[in-house]
Amino acid sequence: MRETRGPQDSALPSPRGRKRRPSEPLLHPQPKRQVLVSNPVPFINWDRLPKILLTKSALRELDRRNSLLQTGLSSAEQRPQPEQDQRTTLKRFARGGGPDLTGLRGYTWRMSSSSRSRRSRKVPSGSPANRRESANVVGDRQESTNITASSGRKSSAYDGHFREILVANNIWRHDKDRKVKPDNLAEIQKAVRQQRASPPADEDEWERWRTSHDNASIEADLMTHAIPMIMGSRKWKTNRVMNNYSPLISDSMVAPRPDMYSGSGSDALPAPLASQLSGSIEPFKDRSMITPNWFGEVKGRDGSENVAFNQSCYDAAYGARGLHELRVYAAGSQAQYDNKAYTGSMTYTGSVIRTFVSWPVPPSDSTTAPGYRTALVTTHEVADSLEQYNAGRAAARNMFDWAESTRDVVHTAATATFLQQQRERVREADEVKQRLEGPYRKRSRASGNAIDRLEEVSEDDGDSSDAGTDELALSQ
Repeated sequence: MRETRGPQDSALPSPRGRKRRPSEPLLHPQPKRQVLVSNPVPFINWDRLPKILLTKSALRELDRRNSLLQTGLSSAEQRPQPEQDQRTTLKRFARGGGPDLTGLRGYTWRMSSSSRSRRSRKVPSGSPANRRESANVVGDRQESTNITASSGRKSSAYDGHFREILVANNIWRHDKDRKVKPDNLAEIQKAVRQQRASPPADEDEWERWRTSHDNASIEADLMTHAIPMIMGSRKWKTNRVMNNYSPLISDSMVAPRPDMYSGSGSDALPAPLASQLSGSIEPFKDRSMITPNWFGEVKGRDGSENVAFNQSCYDAAYGARGLHELRVYAAGSQAQYDNKAYTGSMTYTGSVIRTFVSWPVPPSDSTTAPGYRTALVTTHEVADSLEQYNAGRAAARNMFDWAESTRDVVHTAATATFLQQQRERVREADEVKQRLEGPYRKRSRASGNAIDRLEEVSEDDGDSSDAGTDELALSQ
């Protein structure tokens, strides 16, 4: 039987060939296609690294340098034409699973149109990331070369070359040279290892801690449940970017963001003194804290111990710099390096608690910046036994208390120096005022004496006139 259609049905095109009008809604809205953008390359000064590791960022930097070296070559040099027998050999070699020939010099790497469009959408042409491709930043110096610098995001402790960057800038982690120690390390170890006045934990408390530790899979869970049982009633701040510090290395490094930190309130130092040293002792722009000298880094079940070490060393270097600046101010000298530590830190990775101390060292010459060292104090596997748990808990608390007492001593000395300088300024101002007012007082005293003499003369004249009047009256 033949199917009949009405006039309206015959006018409609097939669904496949019909175009949707702008006013017609989609019955099944299509999801937006995600544009995959690769992670930006961290800015690393490769020429200053003592050792270059085989990482993805290092390979990208090698490709970038090779592409820059080829820009000045002619087309014939860029694409050398091999002989027929060489071409056959290369094809046979590649067919057998040889290396990627695109990594050879002479091969011009070309970015695909899709990658170029994604890169242009991501980084504007005038952005600082693109401008950094034409400059090599070495500390505070800038060299005009476009082969030794890479561009992208800032380098952090999660980068494979972060430890090498610290070493290149004279900041040594505890495992760089274990023989390097501060002069007061024995004193610090004695203070950290001493028993607490409070009673040690019992078996029940240790089991509760082990339960909270085993159930915590991320850092936030450890910070909420396990760490408070270790630290007790001590108060600390958590997870905030210290964006007011002057860069310790360069702007290409991220600002420190410790998991835990402790410092003094803004009223611990006079406000003019804190403002004078703001870039070294005030971590936040709102000036809510000054001179933090205790830091803690916590890693969860899948966290990296190496990253925790990098972060702890980097954080503590900022704290050591702040206390050093205060000690220099209190002593009234330009540089005072006594090879003693005044900054403490802690790492909690897995179930191991490690405590560290950090201190500054003088620069090697007049053109370099001061360096910083970190030394290991104690190590405790707190999940191994109840004795280790009590020892690790006591070490963490004692390190916190030691850093606080050390910070208070430095604050007291700096405040005393500030008040002494204020008294000297007041005394000098009074002396200047007296010197300026001296001639004026002499002139005022001389003028007063002249006025007194004039008054005496006028009184004598008055007395003589009265006497003459009396003699005249008697003669009459």
